[in-house]
Amino acid sequence: MNTYEFTLRVDREVTEDEVEALYGVFDDGSVTSGPGSAEIEFAREAPGWAEAIGSAVRDVESVPGLVVTGAGQEDLVSIPDIARRAQRSREAVRLWAAGKRGPGGSPAADWQSPGGERFWSWTKVARWIRENLNLAVEGAPEEIRWADEILRARQAVADAHRILDQDEGMRRQFGPLLAPSS
Repeated sequence: MNTYEFTLRVDREVTEDEVEALYGVFDDGSVTSGPGSAEIEFAREAPGWAEAIGSAVRDVESVPGLVVTGAGQEDLVSIPDIARRAQRSREAVRLWAAGKRGPGGSPAADWQSPGGERFWSWTKVARWIRENLNLAVEGAPEEIRWADEILRARQAVADAHRILDQDEGMRRQFGPLLAPSS
């Protein structure tokens, strides 16, 4: 068995009672809760990524009312983070991002802070660096990205059903789009 490290995001802040209940379910995670959200960092032993993440989601959701909305590692990175992980200068990374050095086509920033600082998905950047610059950098495993996409899709479907339950016109027009295709 290997140990897999990842973070699960919960859709809301958890109460003290829920935190106690979570620690009653698992002993390989650490709960951090703040205004509007919570994260649980795991170091789980399992045969593979899918088993580690899937069993952790089931453990968290065994506490009534908690819903896991995403999975990941520290994915958003700034230019200094990328430079450190790629063992290159900040200027080299800035030039890659601007398309002024390297082969071009570097991933676009995923988010920009109100102060203007840009952040990229490390998964995308690491893949681009490996494929285009032939540098050995570690990226997050694909299984974490897949789990995150599935969990976010599950949440989007639940939100869509909530909307359809509130409006007959929307249910009539858009409900069939959520029906399983044959």
